[in-house]
Amino acid sequence: MFRGFNAAGWLRGCGGGGAMPGIRGSRKKAAFWSAAGAAVLALLLYWLFAPLSPSAIMRRSVHALETGDSPTLYSLASPDEVKRLHLSPQNIESMLAATLWRNGHPSDATITPGDLVADQDVWYVKWADGRRASIFVLEDPDGHWYLLVTLTLYSIVDREVYRTVDDPTRRYYDALARKYGIDGVRWQDGTYSAPLDGHGGGPAGGPVSAGG
Repeated sequence: MFRGFNAAGWLRGCGGGGAMPGIRGSRKKAAFWSAAGAAVLALLLYWLFAPLSPSAIMRRSVHALETGDSPTLYSLASPDEVKRLHLSPQNIESMLAATLWRNGHPSDATITPGDLVADQDVWYVKWADGRRASIFVLEDPDGHWYLLVTLTLYSIVDREVYRTVDDPTRRYYDALARKYGIDGVRWQDGTYSAPLDGHGGGPAGGPVSAGG
């Protein structure tokens, strides 16, 4: 009854003796979706953990200033500035509560970029009610960009609250900084200065260099 039946030929006709076409297609789809999922995961991890660009730091800073988010401002500072000047979310919030946030949070910012330098960026912010700040961003030796938190606070003191002909900004900034436990200011070139001695006679302890 089965004389002349060619089993090998029958298998070749069904797919060459290998897996059935439906099985091969399912494996290809599984491989495709596995690769696509890995690519999406890699992009998500990069978005979460890649160093922020200067403009991204600026946008987050402005949003934080508009929403009362001092922890975000703290997180954008360099570890070196945090350590040297004893920054915390609490003392950043206290400085802003005494200055920019005294009458609530500003809104509707107009942002103007300043002159670009190789490792420094600055943006000038003016809100709808006239309040102002400058957002300073610096590239540290580790290759990452950070918000200069104390210089941004200094700009707020300078532009918004205490600037008068007879009373220098520095004296008022240092009085507030001392009150809330911030040990000076980090300037745009990355150097540090301790607070003034309280009599306008210069830093108490003198400037501290970026590498000192």
